[in-house]
Amino acid sequence: PLLENLQEKTKADEILREVITYLHEGWPDIHQIHGEMKHMYRLRNDLQLSNGLVYYGTRLVVPQTLRKTVLNLLHETHLGSSKINSLVHEFYYWPGIHSDVHNMILSCAVCQKYSRSNTKAPLISHEIPGTPFAKIAADIAEINGVNYLIVIDYFSRWLEVYQTNNKNSSTIIKKFKEIFSRFGIPQTLIADNMPFNSSEMQQFAKEWKFSIITSSPYYPKSNGLAEKAVGIFKNMFRKASENKQDLELYLLNYRNAPVAGLQYSPSQLLNSRHLRTKMPVNDQALIPKVVPESIVTQMEENQVLQKFYYDQTAREKNEEFTVGQEVLVQNLNNKLWEKGRVLRKLSQPRSYLIKHNNGSVQRRNSVHLRKYNKPGLQCDKEIIQGEENRPRSEVQSRIITPSHSRNPKAYQPGMSRSGRTLRVPTKMNL
Repeated sequence: PLLENLQEKTKADEILREVITYLHEGWPDIHQIHGEMKHMYRLRNDLQLSNGLVYYGTRLVVPQTLRKTVLNLLHETHLGSSKINSLVHEFYYWPGIHSDVHNMILSCAVCQKYSRSNTKAPLISHEIPGTPFAKIAADIAEINGVNYLIVIDYFSRWLEVYQTNNKNSSTIIKKFKEIFSRFGIPQTLIADNMPFNSSEMQQFAKEWKFSIITSSPYYPKSNGLAEKAVGIFKNMFRKASENKQDLELYLLNYRNAPVAGLQYSPSQLLNSRHLRTKMPVNDQALIPKVVPESIVTQMEENQVLQKFYYDQTAREKNEEFTVGQEVLVQNLNNKLWEKGRVLRKLSQPRSYLIKHNNGSVQRRNSVHLRKYNKPGLQCDKEIIQGEENRPRSEVQSRIITPSHSRNPKAYQPGMSRSGRTLRVPTKMNL
C-alpha cells in the first residue's frame, strides 16, 4: 500500500508529472521552463525513473503531499539533526529538504523542552574600584542550620563574617551598620536578591547614601566574588571545626596572606600594614606602608587575564529579546525549558523580566533564555544550494559506487585522508 500510495501521489504531483514526461521525451530548452521546474532542470542528469517513482541518484524524490508524512516518520523518535540529515542524504530528496528538517527539529515542542543548556556566556568583569571599601559584595551562607553574613571588599579582598539569627532585613541591616561604622559606607553593594532587594534594604541604602545592585536569580556568577567568598569561608569553617580551632584565627591569617596574583595582602591593601599574628616577625615589618597606586593596574591586568581564560570555553549569543516576545525559560530544578514571555529588559546586563505560563514573574539572565520557535517555519532553500550544484560524478560516487570497487590508493598508510603526511613515531630499540 505504501508503494502504491507513493506512485499515486507522484502521478498527482504537478512537478513530478512533468519531470516524468521530460524523462521520457527529453528535456526542453531552459528558456521554456519556469518556476520550480528550473530547480529540477539543474538536476536533470541525475534524475531517473523506476517503477513509477522519480529518483535523484538513489534518493527517492518525495511528492509534495507526502513530505510532511516523511518528516514526521524521520522525527518520530526525535533523533537529532545530524542523524536525520544522514538518513535524508541516503534515502530522500526534495528541494529544501535539509531546511525542512532543520526547521522541523527547531520548532519541535518536545525537542525544545529537552534541549541542552545554553553555552556559558563570556565573562563580564566588575569594574575595580580605586579605593578600599568603595564597592563590596555580600551573600548569606548557611552552615549546619546557622546563617552567616559574608561581606568582601572588591579592592582589598578583605573578608568579614557575621553570624546572624535569621535572614530578616532588619537583622541584616543591623550587621551592615556595624560593618560601615568600622570601614565606612561603600558607594556600591553587590548582592543576591532576598533580603537585599527588600523595601527595607532599599530604604536603608537611600538613607545611608549607597546603591544596591542585585544579581540575576539562579545565576550566582553575576555575583561571583561573593560566591567565592562563601566558598572560602565554608572551607575555613570545615577545617576549623575538624581541628577544633578558632575560626577567627583562620580569618586573621587569610587577611594577612597575599591576594592571589598580587604581592599584597587584604590587610595591606585596606590598612596599609601587616597584622600581627602568632608567627614571630620583625617589628619593622609591622610598620604601616602605603601600597603604591600602580597596584590598581596590576589588578586590572589580572582581571583581563582571568577573562581571557574564562572566555576560551564561552560563546556570545548576540541575541536580544524584545518586549512581548515568546521565549523558552530554563527551569533550574529539572533543567527543562518552559514557555514564557518577556515583559521588559532590565538595566542590569543580560537581565530580563519574564512572565511564566503559570503567571509568576521573575527576573532571569539571558543564559537561561532561548528563542521559542513556533511550528510551521518557512523553508530557506538557500541551505541546500551547494548540494544542488554538485557535479554528477560526485553524486554517483557518493551513493552508488560499490564498496569493493573503491580505489585501493584512496588511503595510503603514510598520508591522512585529508592529505596530511603522517610521521611514524621513533621507537626506542631496546
